[in-house]
Amino acid sequence: STYRPYMRKGRFRMMQRKLSHLCEEELDLSIQNSSSGHSSVEDATGAFQLYWKRRNEWEQSLGYPLASLKADSIEDLKRKRVGQKWAPLTLYLDGCNLPLGMRTTRGDNNNNSDKVSLQLISKTFAQGTQEICSKTDWVPILKSSLVSSSPAISKIVVMFDGANYKHMNENKRPTSRQVSNNMHLEITDIGTEVDDVIVERCIQDHQQVRRVSSGPIIDIDEAISLLENMSDLGFGVMDETENDSLLSFIIVRRNGGGSKTHRKLFDKLNLRRPEEGALCLTGLTVRLQKNSLRIARELKHARVHGVVEYELRQRRSVRSVCITDDVLLSDRLVKNGSIVLNYQQLQQFF
Repeated sequence: STYRPYMRKGRFRMMQRKLSHLCEEELDLSIQNSSSGHSSVEDATGAFQLYWKRRNEWEQSLGYPLASLKADSIEDLKRKRVGQKWAPLTLYLDGCNLPLGMRTTRGDNNNNSDKVSLQLISKTFAQGTQEICSKTDWVPILKSSLVSSSPAISKIVVMFDGANYKHMNENKRPTSRQVSNNMHLEITDIGTEVDDVIVERCIQDHQQVRRVSSGPIIDIDEAISLLENMSDLGFGVMDETENDSLLSFIIVRRNGGGSKTHRKLFDKLNLRRPEEGALCLTGLTVRLQKNSLRIARELKHARVHGVVEYELRQRRSVRSVCITDDVLLSDRLVKNGSIVLNYQQLQQFF
């Protein structure tokens, strides 16, 4: 239990206690002592009795989260979330700075030998919180996001630098083309940087939005509180209507050196140098929101206050999302109002 009166004080933080010890001390109830192992019935009974003993104080400490259900059913709450519509997003993938390989194949299932199919292959894929070695084609996954209502993605653009293919035979060199409805592959002209094209496109996407200004700086506890605002209210009822329900997102920047113990975490978050890069913690999807919450808790546990700052931005002003591992491009994009996700976050997006 994470209810503080049922926890014990550790050296640096409050620690959770065993259910059997709590039942024995609080209820004079002995459980989990059978030679045949744990009984789920005993565990559930003990947990409920512990809750019931302090139910009034417990509910008060949580702010009575179930009170709204007296007036609203789960379906009512879903309808309210469906009614909250954001402007459609354009999704950009910076193919030059992601671990994705582009493959083209001729022919299809209908023996059409003239049709050229595109594959975007990665060697790893996220399974839960673990990254496993598995070749994955991202094209079908990206296509499926175009039919989702939340978040609403109107167009996907995958960009590669034309300079990478200048030594290839002209007949085999990939060219810009439409992959499917609202999904495009773009190969830049030789001498034109992908970074510059993406930034220019994102600026155009945000032209109808008033000038993006910096948001307030919040602390890590406020960031965690925002990301903990899971709209399923703990009932486990999660579907796409619960995606993209947060009114804000958080930009994490490293503004100090930190200690050697922080290096591994900063490398993982792609914040390797002070004043370079930006990490966005967002709730575009429920899965991504949970991943963002895990990252925020890691940052709190690492005690990087004074080294990292958290800027709050409004979701309503966002018109584009870019996937890149380029720290300098990340900086440029967030200044222009875009949400930036790295490859690890892309794996948690779908």
